[in-house]
Order: sequence, then structure tokens, then C-alpha cells
Amino acid sequence: ADGSAGASASGAHAPSAARVLLDNVRERMRAAGTADFGLGKATDFSLGSAHGQSNIAVARLLQSVLLALLEVEIAQPGEDALDRAIGLYATHTEVTSLLRGGGKDEGGKGGKVAGGKAAAGGSKGGAPKSAPPSSFPLALATSARLLKLASLGAAQASELDDGSDVLHAPRGEPLLRCAVLSAQRACESLDGVARTEAACTLLPLLLAEAEFAATRALRSASERGKEKEEKMEEKKGKGKDDKKDDKAAKEGAGRPYGAVVLDAFEAITKATTDRVSLGAMLRVTLASADADKGAAAVAPFAGSMRSRPGAATARRAQGGVAVETPASAAAAVSEMLRSRLEPLLARLLHSEGANLNKEADACLRIVRSLGARLPAELAGAHAEWALTTCREAPTEGVSVPVARALIAHWVQLSARAHSASLQPALDLLLEARPHVGCIPSTGEDEVEDLSQLPSPHGFQLLHDGNAMALAQPALDRIEEVIGEVEHTLVVLKRVIPAIKETTKNGSDAEEPNNGALHPALELQRVTLLRVLSLEESLLALTTLTLAPGPAEHAMRCIEKLYRALSAMFALAPAVTKLHIQIVEMHWQRLSRNVYNLLTYLAGESESENLNRKRTKREMRLVPALIFRLEHFEGLLVRLSKKWKTDLTSQMRRSTARDFRINLATLNGQEAKENEDPPKRKKKKATSSPAQSEDEAGEYVEDMDEEAGVA
Repeated sequence: ADGSAGASASGAHAPSAARVLLDNVRERMRAAGTADFGLGKATDFSLGSAHGQSNIAVARLLQSVLLALLEVEIAQPGEDALDRAIGLYATHTEVTSLLRGGGKDEGGKGGKVAGGKAAAGGSKGGAPKSAPPSSFPLALATSARLLKLASLGAAQASELDDGSDVLHAPRGEPLLRCAVLSAQRACESLDGVARTEAACTLLPLLLAEAEFAATRALRSASERGKEKEEKMEEKKGKGKDDKKDDKAAKEGAGRPYGAVVLDAFEAITKATTDRVSLGAMLRVTLASADADKGAAAVAPFAGSMRSRPGAATARRAQGGVAVETPASAAAAVSEMLRSRLEPLLARLLHSEGANLNKEADACLRIVRSLGARLPAELAGAHAEWALTTCREAPTEGVSVPVARALIAHWVQLSARAHSASLQPALDLLLEARPHVGCIPSTGEDEVEDLSQLPSPHGFQLLHDGNAMALAQPALDRIEEVIGEVEHTLVVLKRVIPAIKETTKNGSDAEEPNNGALHPALELQRVTLLRVLSLEESLLALTTLTLAPGPAEHAMRCIEKLYRALSAMFALAPAVTKLHIQIVEMHWQRLSRNVYNLLTYLAGESESENLNRKRTKREMRLVPALIFRLEHFEGLLVRLSKKWKTDLTSQMRRSTARDFRINLATLNGQEAKENEDPPKRKKKKATSSPAQSEDEAGEYVEDMDEEAGVA
């Protein structure tokens, strides 16, 4: 009994003794550095010697102690604890850099170090470069507390209008970066409800940090602008030195803190594929930027998320608890874009010389990722915002990748809001036309002239130097629609033969006996309408003076279109009005524009002033495109006999070629054909319709292999 009483008494005093010991270690480590532990740039960290292994063990032990003390300091109140935490992390970073960079090798030969690289003084590889630490060792709770303290400190500093924010100072920013990246890694390692709850805690803090970083960057840029104006006269003789200093400062800064925060926000939201979980996360983010409130707000959704998949929709009322649904999740995405992310992106784009392109690019990736999850009924309002932003964004200060991504976001949302319309692609090509230029008309044919159409929106982002680069989303959209047509052909190849036996030869396929259109014929009709919707965009594209890269892209799209048209016409059981419209589009407008484009490209390459040099891929694409054009025209000749409909009344002889026809060989071949018996000619003529169907089947089979269709 006495022994147990003594043990309990000693146990009661143990916590206080441990606390005293911890406080003693904290005070001693506050002023300690790596040199106090015998570690430095000249220290040997090679695995080939006992001394090096001993130094590695000391460094690893020191890292563990620093991390433990770092978590203790972050849990303490007051700015002094934050100062000590920042100092501990700086020491931890220094130790990690020493281990990554290695140490001296007394033998003069290369050896392995703790980081897995050759030690300094290696034989062939030379001294390894010292790399920053790539591990983010903070726990999730510690990272969340740091971000919360940073948000509170930023709010207090803005209210007091002073520089008392310790964590956002240059000395404390590395610790904040480590907290952001540690939180991202920790959240990605979780699954299910635990991951959603962690994201609900982190996303409000990350978004608040991103908004504060943007405000601070804009304020700093404004202050620098005022200082430059005041000291412009004093720095006239030192302009070159100042530019060198600015360049060195930018190179040493690395990725801005605001971009790092937005990258973490994007990684967490993009990895959340479940709409219900994403809606809960964004709704909590909109509700509050406080981590405690965020964790409490996700509780009503936890029950429905645990019962997934499939059962959450059926259990929308469980004891009066609100359950997130796909519709409400889409509304949360729309509200997040409208109230928080789109205003933030607008501020970053109108930075007025602050050079916030990295932050704008990271924010735009989040906006595009969330915008891709919007339904058609909600995408229209955000497409209008994107269009307004494209109109008002300044010409200077916005990089080409950011401007192109912004325009692509507008095209994407507009296509979803208006039933996959191609009007945004046409508008974008017309916007680029004044800056790119138009191919001069030959005057031989009355081709529809789109060069006189006005610019529909007046984008300030476009100028002569970047117009074609920013018009790339229009070409991508055209290629996407052509790809949809190609994939539809795979289905048509399987269903069209089933109705060919029931369709009378030469009858109108749009008027079946039962009055209802067959599903296969309806699919064919929709596909033909989709091809006709490409006309205006392709006409606008083929009238532009394209650079080598866009010219290759345009020719590749047109070649794929005519390849698909050949297969589509060969599969058709009978001619329809839509087939006639496509034939008229080819003869009257599209083929003429394509030949004019090829003639222009050939003339530019053969001119003495080679401002535009043709690439090898372009030289290969020209004969392939001409072959597809003439193959389609030859198919129309054969189908005219099969369908007993004149599809060649507006045919004209093509002249634009990138190769030469040997007339002597052609005449000799014609003489041999004249000597052949008539029976052989008759056999060859009667096999042409079947030949066209075989060609269509071979084309679709090739597409099956490319698409991976069984």
C-alpha cells in the first residue's frame, strides 16, 4: 500500500517535471544553431565512413527535435511563440539543405550521401547542387492552426494598418509555405468523410490566404510604383544595375506564395470527383473562413456521405437533417465562382503592373476546373462574365498563356450553355482577323467574303503579336466537333447496314413508311447537321493568313473532316436534303476557300522574302489534304450514278497542288487502258459502289482501332 501511494505521488509530480524540462529545452534551442551541434557546410555526410554516418544520425535526431518543438511553439499563444517557431523552422531547413547537399569526402572520391547523391568533390558528377527541402513534415492539425493564425494576423494587421503580421513577413513566409504544402499532402492522403472534413477545414483558410496575398501584392506594386516615380531622376545613371537587381530578385523568389496557396486549393478541389462532397466543401467555404465553424458545418452532410454510393439521393430526409444533392452541389459551385473566385481573378488580371500572372494562372485553373462541372442552365451566366472579362482585360500585363486560358474558358462555357454551339469559335476567329490579316481574293470565283464582317466583341487582349496564339481555342473547338463526328461514324457503321435492306433504292430516307424516323437515320441526320454547323467557322478559318503552326492545325482538321465525309456518304442508304446541302457547301464555298489557302501557302513559301518558312509537317499535309478533297469528289461522281442524283453539277477542276503530275506517264497509262477489252472496263465500272462502301468500312475500322472500340 505504501509503495502504491508513493508511486501515485511521484506520478502526480511527473507532469510538472516534464514541463520544466520541456521549457528548458525550448529556451536552449531558441538560441542554438547548426554549428552548436557540429554541423556545417564542411561536415562529412557520406555513407561510406563511420564519421559520416554519425553526422547523419545527429542531423536526423536534430530534425526530429526541431519538428517536435515546432509543434509545441505553434500551440502556444502570443507572437513570441510564433517567432520561436519561425526560428526553429529556419534551423530545420538549414539542416535539410546540408543533408541534401552532402558534405566533404576526405578521400577525394565520390561517395553516397544521405540524399542519395554523390558527395562534394566527386570524380565525374562534380559537387551536387544544394536543393531546398522537398518534404513537408508538419501534421495536418499543426498546418491548419498555422493557417488560422496567419488569417487572424492578417486581419488584425489590416485593421491596425501596420506591419505587425509576423507570419506573412519575409522571415515567416517559408513556414507558411511549408504549412500549405503539408496540409495539401495530408489531405490527399485521406479518404472518404475524413478527407472531406479535412478539406472543409482547409479550403476556407486557403481561400482567405489567397485573397490576402493578392491584396498584399497589389499594395506592394502600388508602393513600388510611387517610389520609382519619386526616384526616377536619381536612378537615371543606374538603370542597368537596377534591372539586374530586379531580375535577380525575381529569380530568387521562386513561385509566389499566392500561387502556392491557389495550387493547393486546386489540388484539393480537383481531386474531389464526387459532386456531393465537392458541394459540401464549397458550401462550408462560402459559409465561413473559420476552421472550427467549417468542421461544424460539414456535420450535417457526414451522414449522407457515409451512406454513399447510391443511397444518399434516396435518403434526403433523415430526422430533418439537410442532405447535399447534385443540384445543390452545382449551385454551390456556381456561387463559389460568382462570389469569390471570379472577383479574385478579375483583381489579379487588372494588377496594373504588379506582374501577378502566376497567381492569375493558378486562379484561372481553379475557375476552369469548377466551370467544367457546371450544368448547362448555370453555365450561361458565367460565360457572360468570362466574355466581359475578355473584353475589359488590359492588353499589357496579361501573359499569353493566361489570356489564352481565359478565352478557352469562355469558349468552353458558351458551348455548354448554348447546346454545343460553334458561334464562340467563329466570333474568336473574327476577332483575330484584323490582327492576322486575310488572304487576298483571286477574283475568279464569287466566294463568300467574311473579311468585311466586324469584330463582334472587341477583345482588348488581342493585338498583332498574339492574335493567332489567342485564337487557338477556336481551332481546338473545331477539332473537337470533328472528333465528335468521327466517333458517331463508329456507331453508324454498325446500325446503317441493318436498315439498308428495308430502304428502297432511290427512296427518300427522311420519309419512312411508318411516319417515324428510324433511330439510325435520326443519328445520321444529327451528324449531318453537325457537319453543316462547321461551315461558317471553317470559312472564316480558311480566309486567314495563317502562320506555320496554325496552318498545320487547320489543314489537319480539314483533312479529318473530308475523310469523315467520305465515310459518311459511302454509308448513307439514300440521298437526303442534308446530303445535298453538304455537297453545295463543298462545291460553292469550302473547297474554293481551301484551294485559295493552299495557293497562298505555296506562294508564300516560294517568295524571295522568306518571312514564312514552311515546315516539313506542313509539306506532308498539303498533298494529303488534296488527296482527301479529290477522293471525296470522286466518291460524289460514283454516288451520282448510284443514287441517280446529280451531285457534280457545280464541280470545278482543282489547281492547287503541292506535287507535279507526270503527263507522259499519265498518257501512257491512258493508252494501255484503251487497249483493254471492254468487258474488263464494264467489270471495273460496276464494282465502284461496292468499292465506296468497302472504303467506308475500312475507315471506320481504323477509327475503331484508334478509339479502342471492341
